[in-house]
Amino acid sequence: MEFGSLEFIIIFLPVVLLAYHFLLGLGRAGSLLSKLFLFGISVWYYYSLGGNYIFVLVELMLINFIVGLCIRFIKNKNKPVIKGIVLWLGILVDIGTLCFFRIYEGVSPVGLSFFAFTQIAYIIDVYRDDTIACKSVVSYLTYSMMFPKIVQGPVTRYENFRNKLKGRKISLRKFDRALKLFILGLAMKVIVADNIGILWNDLKMIGYESISTPLAWLGMAVYSLQLYYDFAGYSLMAMGLGGMMGFSLPVNFDTPYASSSISEFYRRWHMTLGQWFKDYIYIPLGGNRKGTIRTVFNLFVVWLLTGLWHGITLNFIIWGLSLFFFIALEKLFLMKVIRKLRKNLLTRIIPHLYVLFVIPLTWMVFAISDIKILGVYMTRLFPFLPHDYTSNVNPGDFTRYITKYGWVLGIAVLFSFPKVHRFMIVLRRRKWSFIIYLAMLMAAMYFVAAGTGNGFMYAVF
Repeated sequence: MEFGSLEFIIIFLPVVLLAYHFLLGLGRAGSLLSKLFLFGISVWYYYSLGGNYIFVLVELMLINFIVGLCIRFIKNKNKPVIKGIVLWLGILVDIGTLCFFRIYEGVSPVGLSFFAFTQIAYIIDVYRDDTIACKSVVSYLTYSMMFPKIVQGPVTRYENFRNKLKGRKISLRKFDRALKLFILGLAMKVIVADNIGILWNDLKMIGYESISTPLAWLGMAVYSLQLYYDFAGYSLMAMGLGGMMGFSLPVNFDTPYASSSISEFYRRWHMTLGQWFKDYIYIPLGGNRKGTIRTVFNLFVVWLLTGLWHGITLNFIIWGLSLFFFIALEKLFLMKVIRKLRKNLLTRIIPHLYVLFVIPLTWMVFAISDIKILGVYMTRLFPFLPHDYTSNVNPGDFTRYITKYGWVLGIAVLFSFPKVHRFMIVLRRRKWSFIIYLAMLMAAMYFVAAGTGNGFMYAVF
């Protein structure tokens, strides 16, 4: 029962919101009851997604809750060495659990990567005095398990939730805007991502060796847009769900395909994960404060770990290291060239073309786990590369697919522009905008009912 399913939209969400707000309105006791209800319904929701390892998440929550309290107690006793040992024990439990499932089980419990990073952020923030250790186990369980963010994030900080866990006031205006944000995310997912995703699935069924070079480039563009609208759509839905319950979830995407460098792209893509690596890995290693060689090494560590966070197969390692290569080049000298190009109106588009060429190529490495099959796809993109397979290409395949999916590709490209996307975000404030959002909801429901939907792509992480 995912966010984009009829069961969730028609049954689960209305019932949960009615019960939650009823409990929240019961005065002083309502805050506790609403948290208990939210935790319970989040556990049930997680289990409905096939979360058979729910006990693993509960154990990790309790362990990190206790670690946070221990750090707070030891800090008061002024024993920094013991405090550091307790912190590292907590981190090792979180990372060890994630590695165990990745390496020995082969598959992680749903959302474990996001969950583990949230737990690590909490105990480090307590250690650094960036937040106060949570004293209420109910509040901590609610924060950690909240169903809008449990599967695909965004990666959140406890400090941003601490006051809201004590009391939540939701005005009708804020609820209305949050609901529209959910609808916008739903439309991005089921209208755009799921429909262009059919084209990518068709290419896999045909076999990459049998597609023409134009269709291979179209497929690469399609996958890049599908991944964006799928994950960005989920993130907006999560923000909307959180807002309807009185919580502010952080922005996770900011029209990344409008970037003019790879570094900028990843400041605007999956922003909470990037911020996590910056705050807890890159800066503690020294960031860019210890010279060029150390900066390059720190970037290497960050992007190697970013690849491994997504998976331990070779393609994810290559993906992470390829991004390290380009970002290191930008840090060393390429950014100077990009800045010069930006100053000239005639050459300003070149950095954007550079991003739109490199990023989709790296997504192919991300998408195709079999290195041999990845090699086949690369030879279809660049037919002058040597290959040892027989190709039986239909010369009209590109025309057929662009004719069939041109409408949704046009929508996808249009809404990737910052001004168009931000217009839709700002539009929520207009009273008459409910007509547009109602139409979007009806269109989205049509596609959901038609059964064109796919599961969320980042749920596997």
